[in-house]
Amino acid sequence: MVRYKNRYYVAEIEVKDQPPHIPMLFNNNQLRNSILRKIQEIHGDFGVGAVLSGYRVKYCNPYTKVVIIRARHGPHKFVGTVLPLIKKIDDTQIQFHILHLGATMVKCFKFIRNHQLSTLEKYWNEMKTDKDRKLMKEALFDIRIVQ
Repeated sequence: MVRYKNRYYVAEIEVKDQPPHIPMLFNNNQLRNSILRKIQEIHGDFGVGAVLSGYRVKYCNPYTKVVIIRARHGPHKFVGTVLPLIKKIDDTQIQFHILHLGATMVKCFKFIRNHQLSTLEKYWNEMKTDKDRKLMKEALFDIRIVQ
């Protein structure tokens, strides 16, 4: 048996013309398809064929706008080169910021936890009520893998 190595991109999506506390309005399939379209545009059929076998959006939090994208080791470079070039998902203007490239999901989730702690500290003062703060804390630390 051959072991396939995966690489996981942890990226943050900045939605243009929208306050940071409003959740994203697109789903995992729209995100996946927009990345594949950009790979097709930049790297052609070879890039899409190389990436497709292990490519998947593993995690997407609409409140923190943090995503984990899995790709096979090797073709992960195609994904990494197109992420900063994606400017639109459907009609929404966005900008990707790659935060981390990891070899395991555990390391990525540890990175996300630390990143979301700093995000929580940043938004904590903007929340008016304790109910809003509690909802924000639950949303930030809701780490579940997309099925």
